[in-house]
Amino acid sequence: MKKRFMLVLQMLRAISLNDLSEDLRKIAVSLITAGTIAIFIPSKMVSDAAISVGIIVGTFFWILGLVLKNSDKKEEGKGNDKRSDQ
Repeated sequence: MKKRFMLVLQMLRAISLNDLSEDLRKIAVSLITAGTIAIFIPSKMVSDAAISVGIIVGTFFWILGLVLKNSDKKEEGKGNDKRSDQ
């Protein structure tokens, strides 16, 4: 179990913030699109609460993806400044 956990942890470290932010934004766009379509094409199978939650979670993921992308760019910029100072 511990070996598996360490393997998963190493794999997660290899994921860059840029990749994660792109994936979050893709998921967000899918959730927002599904919620918007559900608003205009009502169905008895999908409740209004589920539509609202989908749109809210999608918006949260989209904003989180933008924040992660901007923080990744700032970290890259800081790394370049340190090299130029040396």
